[in-house]
Amino acid sequence: MTGRYRRDEVLGRCHEVISVYRYAPDAVSTERRGDEAFLSRPFSAGPLKFVVGSTEPALIHLAKELFCDLPEPRNAQGDIPCFMLTPSGTDAALYDITGPALGVLTGAPLAKALAWMVAGVNRSVLDLEPTRLHLHAAAAVKHDRAAILAAPRETGKTTTLARLVLAGWAFISDETVSIAASDEHVRGYPKPISIKPGSRPLLSELADNFLPPGDVGEDAVLHVSLGATGAEMRTEARPHLVALLRRSPRNRSHEHGSYALHPVDAVVRLMAETLDAGRFGPRAVHELARLAARCHCHEVIVSTPDGTVAEIEQLFARSAPDVLEVEELVGGERVEPNVVSLLIGDRVVIHGPPEGPILALDPAGSEVWLQIGGWQTTSHIDLRGPMVAPFVQQLIDLRLVTQ
Repeated sequence: MTGRYRRDEVLGRCHEVISVYRYAPDAVSTERRGDEAFLSRPFSAGPLKFVVGSTEPALIHLAKELFCDLPEPRNAQGDIPCFMLTPSGTDAALYDITGPALGVLTGAPLAKALAWMVAGVNRSVLDLEPTRLHLHAAAAVKHDRAAILAAPRETGKTTTLARLVLAGWAFISDETVSIAASDEHVRGYPKPISIKPGSRPLLSELADNFLPPGDVGEDAVLHVSLGATGAEMRTEARPHLVALLRRSPRNRSHEHGSYALHPVDAVVRLMAETLDAGRFGPRAVHELARLAARCHCHEVIVSTPDGTVAEIEQLFARSAPDVLEVEELVGGERVEPNVVSLLIGDRVVIHGPPEGPILALDPAGSEVWLQIGGWQTTSHIDLRGPMVAPFVQQLIDLRLVTQ
C-alpha cells in the first residue's frame, strides 16, 4: 500500500523536528504539487509506527526495499511520524533527512542517509519501550530457542549473525534485543542489518541484496533486509544461550574456542552493552541477572565467520541449563544506601549507586559480602584478618560499604 500525503503540522519535541502526515491510502503519483510528498506504506517496528516520505518516488521504492521485513501496523489511521528523505538542494549526490530522534540532518551520501534513518527508527523504538531493558546485541533462533550475541563494536557480531541466518537460523535482530523480568522471551523486530565495509567480503552471498545498490564507495555502510533473501523472521523466543564475543589479542592469537562464564560474570559484561542503563539504574542488574541465570553463558573467541558459527552451534546444542536462583540481598547492615546486590547461585554481583562500579565476586568474595551485610555468618571468616581486611577496605574505598 502506498499513499500521497500533505504535511499537516510540524511538532517540536526536545529540539527535534517531527513531520506528521495524514495517512490517506492512494496510489503513488509521479506528479508533485506544492507541499505534497510521496510516502511509503506505514511500517511497524515494535511499538513504533512510521512512514518514509520523499519528493522522489525512487527513494520511496528504496525505503520499501529497506524495510520490507517490517509489517504494516494493524491501525495506520491518524498521525504517523515520518522520516523524510530528500535530495539535497546543493548536490544531487547528497541527501537530507528529518524524522523522530534525528532532527534535521543534511548533506549526506545516500548510504549514510539510510544509516541515519535506520538509527532513528531504532532510537524511537527504545523511547517507546520504557519498561523493557535494551541490549546492544543480536539474536537468532533455532528450535524455538534464542542465542543472544553481545559484543563491543567491530567484533564481528553482525557478520556472525548473518552467517547463522545463512545456515538456517531465524532472525530476530542484529542490533537491539529487549528483555523484561515479567517476560520469559527476548524480543526484537526485523530491522535491516548493517554491513560494515570490512564485512562485505565475508557476506558475498548477500551482495545482490545490498542497499543502496550500485557503486557507493569502499567506506560506506550498507544494509540488507534478510527477508528479501528468504530468511525466516521472528520477533521473540525463549533465550537459551548468551554468547559474549571477543577477539583474541594479537599477542594471544592462539586463543580459540569458548569459555564458560558464571552468570554474574555475564551480567557484568552485559551491563557494558546496555543501551538504557541510565534510565534503569541499578535495576538493570535485576533484568540481566534473570536472563543470565536461565541461560548457558559463554565467552566466544571470534575466529573465521564459519569457525565462530560452528562454535556457537556446538554450544547451542546443549540441553537446557539448570536455572539458578536469583536472590536480592536486602537491608545489609554495613552496605551503603542504594547499593544493589544479588546472589546468583553461589556468587554475588554488586552495583553501586547511581552509576557506580559493578562487580562480580568470586565464591570467597561472595561469602565475605554476605557476612558484611549480615545475611550469613561464616565462622572461618574474620573481616579484620590479614587475608580479608584488604578486600573489605577496597569495598569501603568504592563506597559500597561503610567504614
